[in-house]
Amino acid sequence: MKLGKKILELRKKKGLSQEQLGEKVDVTRQTISNWELEETSPNPEQLKLLSKALNVSVDDLIDNDLQNVVLSKIKMTERQTRTIKKILKGFLIGFIGHCLKDAIFYGSPWFSWVIASAVVGLVIGLASKKINISGGEFNKKDIILFNITQVIANALAWFVVAPTLDIWIYAEPASKVYIQGALGGTGNMITVAILGTAILKSYAKTKIQTGSLDREL
Repeated sequence: MKLGKKILELRKKKGLSQEQLGEKVDVTRQTISNWELEETSPNPEQLKLLSKALNVSVDDLIDNDLQNVVLSKIKMTERQTRTIKKILKGFLIGFIGHCLKDAIFYGSPWFSWVIASAVVGLVIGLASKKINISGGEFNKKDIILFNITQVIANALAWFVVAPTLDIWIYAEPASKVYIQGALGGTGNMITVAILGTAILKSYAKTKIQTGSLDREL
């Protein structure tokens, strides 16, 4: 039996109107109607509330096909959440790190460059899920991908973002800031290619290689 028909059948068996069931699940009467007509489906949290209101388990409420759909949605949401966290971590590391450096060495942050560093962190964070460092490997493919990513990130940040913001925020002359950005960006690319690659290779060695325990057993 489809979920909508089950909700309808169980609701009537409990003697509840659509409005009464909606109050228990914290949704409108129209939402209950849409569920029963199979026009929309409840999310995982709403399924839990429905099962409690109708006095059945979630497993009894949904069939195997729908369970697979719900579990798939949950896993997708978890993957998306992990990706967003990685992106935010990269952005915040670049932003906070450059802010602290400027505050320590120059007394106050130069925000156009702070934002540029945050852009570098954001782009690298976005690509980090493709680089298998936590699996205990940092092979040639990972090194190439990392360096392509960091070159793109540094080019975007220092050839475009930093000089443009220098002009907008600080009214710096364009002839100065774009040359300055190009030199700084190129230097960063070389530094990250050498030091960044070395650090990531060393870090990967501290992780247990995926599947290594299985091979030993």
